Amino acid sequence: MSVEDLIRYWGEFDVKGDPLVHPQDADQILNDPQVYEDETETPEGWMVASQLPGVHLGLLPTPYTGNLRKADIFILMLNPGLAAVDFYAERQQDYRDRLVRNIRQENLDEDAYPFFALDPRFCWSGAYKWWMGKLEKTIQAIARQRAIGFVDATQELARRLAVVELFPYHSKSFGMHRVLAELPSAVHARAATDGLAQLPDRLIIITRQVGAWDLADADHIVRYKNGQARGASLSPNSLGGQRIIERMTENLSLTSRGF
Repeated sequence: MSVEDLIRYWGEFDVKGDPLVHPQDADQILNDPQVYEDETETPEGWMVASQLPGVHLGLLPTPYTGNLRKADIFILMLNPGLAAVDFYAERQQDYRDRLVRNIRQENLDEDAYPFFALDPRFCWSGAYKWWMGKLEKTIQAIARQRAIGFVDATQELARRLAVVELFPYHSKSFGMHRVLAELPSAVHARAATDGLAQLPDRLIIITRQVGAWDLADADHIVRYKNGQARGASLSPNSLGGQRIIERMTENLSLTSRGF
């Protein structure tokens, strides 16, 4: 299976649905006691929802982030987190529209930041704060080694980086490991990344649930272990950060990659 199959799968998802769940996942998770479907309309409600331990289906799922068709650096995660600001964010139309375009993988070639979680227009969002917190020092290292500005380095990484989530729904903590083997969204995510793993020019960094991704060993696949996985660091001193810097500074023609 390819990333095109994963994109087509998510083309079946109704971005205006209630609850916000992929139709093929519904039977497995809608009746789970750890899943919340209620709409959360007030700021106080956002605070309460952000403290619940389960999965919240009042937010758009994030099965992946970035331009799957053009990226050559892939980070594999467990699932998107949850904070009060996420409910606020999806009530900002320009941000919600960007989330929808990401799910549909529409017109991303036209964006300065296809990996929208590094787009400074959304620097107030939880996604930006989390990912810039993970990648800022690595971007600084790329900028120094390439002798380019921080903005240029961020834009280039945002063109080349994509994240795939094994479980696409938001939660503060995760306790639904039992569904990962058969949940259709997880099956499709694994199948797409297995296809990517066959391409040695794609760097794949598995930060969370290494065993659940079920990828064979290869030089272009980085696997986090134990404490590394818990922190999922992407700093210049981490395994993943080092490989990102190497990839972003290696003496290759960007034009040959289609950028």
